[in-house]
Amino acid sequence: MSFNSRSKEFIVNNEESSSNAEENTSKFYSVDRILKCRFRNNKIEYLLKWTGYSRRYNSWEPIDYLNCDKLIKDFKDSEAKKKIEE
Repeated sequence: MSFNSRSKEFIVNNEESSSNAEENTSKFYSVDRILKCRFRNNKIEYLLKWTGYSRRYNSWEPIDYLNCDKLIKDFKDSEAKKKIEE
């Protein structure tokens, strides 16, 4: 399996779902956790660890394709905490 942001598949967390996303696509992938964040081509991208897949399948995905607000908030909170502890 290859995760590719160009496929325009919706990416969701197990805890979240969107009826709008369900109407637009039948493919859903579950995000286990967010590992890193970067800016590329003036857009935010997150490095994702996929539930049920090895690290080999980790991929950078643009925020536009994500529907995992809780994971994004938790990641940002964790990064802010790391900076404070430095």
